[in-house]
Amino acid sequence: SGRCSSSSRSRARNRPSTNRLSKIRSRSFMPAKGQRKFDIVGQRFERLVCLSDDGEGKNRKAVFRCDCGTEKAIDERHVRRGFIRSCGCLHSELAASARTHGHAKKGHRSTEYRIWYAMKDRTLNPKSRPYPNYGGRGITICDRWRDSFEAFLSDMGRRPSALYSIDRVDNDGNYEPGNCRWATWQQQAANRRPPRKNSIEKGCAA
Repeated sequence: SGRCSSSSRSRARNRPSTNRLSKIRSRSFMPAKGQRKFDIVGQRFERLVCLSDDGEGKNRKAVFRCDCGTEKAIDERHVRRGFIRSCGCLHSELAASARTHGHAKKGHRSTEYRIWYAMKDRTLNPKSRPYPNYGGRGITICDRWRDSFEAFLSDMGRRPSALYSIDRVDNDGNYEPGNCRWATWQQQAANRRPPRKNSIEKGCAA
C-alpha cells in the first residue's frame, strides 16, 4: 500500500495543473474549450468570400458571398478544404461549357474542340512537337480564340465534314477570324508556304 500511495503521489506531481494547461494552449495557439478554431470572416476561397461565421457545432455554416452576387450559408469545413468553390454557379458554367464543347459525356470531346486544343498546343506550348513550325515561327492565336472555345466555334462554325480541317489563308499569319477557314487537304496543299530559298539551294547542291 505504501508503494501504491507513493506512485499515486508521483503521478499527481507529474500531472500538469489547469493553469499550466492554459499557458500551453496560449503558447501553441490551441483553442480553449468552446472557442472557435478558425476565423475566416473576410477571407476568400476561390469564388467565395466569407461574410459572417457565427455557427456552432460540427456542421456549422458560414454565410458566403459568391462572385456572381449570391449569398448563401455553406458548411465552412467544405469551403476551407476546397470541396465547395462557389454558390453552385461554377458547376453550372462547367456543365454548360461541357455541352458546348460536345463532351458532356466523360471522356468524349467534339472534333472542333480537339482542333481548337491542338491549335493552342502547337502555337503556345514550346514542348509540343509541331511548335517549331508554328509558335516557333511567331504564329500565335488571337486573344478571342485563345481564351474561349465558344468564341472560336462561333466564328468558325462546325466543320463541314471529316474531309475538312482548319487552314490559315496567309501561312505566315495568325490563327484569327478573317485568316482561317475550313479547307480540304487539296486546298491546304495548294496553299502551303513555299520552301525557303536556302533550303532550295541546299537541295540543288545535294
